[in-house]
Amino acid sequence: MKKRHEKTKSKFVLFILIILIISLFVGFIVYELEVQKKQRSSSNNQAPKKSDTFQIRKIMLFSSADAIQNEATNKSTWNVNVSQFTDMAIYIDNHSENGFSSKNTISQLYIDNIQYPQMPTLGTPFLYYKNQNDFGKLSFTEENNIQDTLHFEILPYENERNYEKPEIYDTSFSPICLGFVNKDIKTNFIITNIEEPLRYDGSLLKRCNIGLTRINCTLSFDIHIINQANEHFKSTVTLEIPLKDISSENTIYDGFVKQEITDVEDFAFYVDEN
Repeated sequence: MKKRHEKTKSKFVLFILIILIISLFVGFIVYELEVQKKQRSSSNNQAPKKSDTFQIRKIMLFSSADAIQNEATNKSTWNVNVSQFTDMAIYIDNHSENGFSSKNTISQLYIDNIQYPQMPTLGTPFLYYKNQNDFGKLSFTEENNIQDTLHFEILPYENERNYEKPEIYDTSFSPICLGFVNKDIKTNFIITNIEEPLRYDGSLLKRCNIGLTRINCTLSFDIHIINQANEHFKSTVTLEIPLKDISSENTIYDGFVKQEITDVEDFAFYVDEN
C-alpha cells in the first residue's frame, strides 16, 4: 500500500515537473517573439538616414500657356484649344569638390510614383521628359509621356548627349528636365476680337476666361538614384504649379511666371532600404 502511494506521488511530481518545463519553454518562446517584434518595430520607426552625398541644389520653374488653332468657321474669329504648361529643371549636387568616386557618380536614375495631390478642375495633366533646349516653350512628344516610370540613360561626362532623349551624365552636371502639361483646358474656344493680336503665352488664359483657381495643381514624384557603389537614394518632390509670381503681383495672365526654389530641405535624398 505504501509503495503504491509513493509510486503515485512520484508520477504526480513528474507530471508537475513536465508541466513546469513546458510552461517555461512556452514562456521563453513568447518572450523571444516579443523581443523580435519590438526590435522590428524600433527598426521601422527609426528616422530615415539622410544622404550626405546627393542633394537637390535648386529647382527652376517656368509657367506659361499655349494654344492650337483650329479651323475657324469664319474669318472674323479664332478657334483655339488652350493648354497650360510648366517646365522644371532639377539640379542635383553630388558634392564632387574633392573629385569623383563610386559614391558620388550615378549608375541609375529614374522617376516614378507620379501623383497629383491637387487636381485641376479644367484640363488633363500629364508629365513628360523635357528637351532641355526647348525649356520655356510648349513642346512635347507622346513617346516622352511618363506613364509610370522614366528611366534615364546614364552617360560618361565625355560623351555627347542627345537632349531629345532622357539621358543624364553620371556626374549629374546637367539638370533633370521635365515638362508638366495641363492639356485642353478649353477646346474649340471662339475668340471674336481678332483685331487684338493673339499672344501664345499665359495671357491666353485670361483671354479665354480661364480662372486660375480652376487650374491650380500640385504634382509629386519620386527621384531614385543608385550610385556606382550600389547604394540607393530617394527624394520625394512635391511642387505646386506656379501661376503667380511670389515676388511681385504678376500672374501667368501677364505672359509667364518664373520661380527658383532654393529652400529644398523638403526634397532631401534619403537612403532607400527597400
